Amino acid sequence: PVFSKYCWAPEDVAVVCFTSGTTGRPKGVTISHSALIVQSLAKIAIVGYTEDDVYLHTAPMCHIGGISSGLAMLMAGGCHVLIPKFEAKLAAQAIEENHVTSLIT
Repeated sequence: PVFSKYCWAPEDVAVVCFTSGTTGRPKGVTISHSALIVQSLAKIAIVGYTEDDVYLHTAPMCHIGGISSGLAMLMAGGCHVLIPKFEAKLAAQAIEENHVTSLIT
């Protein structure tokens, strides 16, 4: 298989997120595989995500909050609801129609 030659290590970079640049130019922040997994496991433990949850993605998927929460919900086996961009009316409609149990703001 193609993937048999791919090798990764827990400390390798999994994703690069960029700061908002409020105090200067935006900076790339590297996040390792293990850091991303540990953060997601912590969210599962603290929030208590389960396969019964329905998660509304309100944070951008390019933001660490959106990435780690999305990964945590994937790891827990829950359902994901995506909206094109955050708008209060659209979010309220998605919450009602999909019986959303969790989101981050």
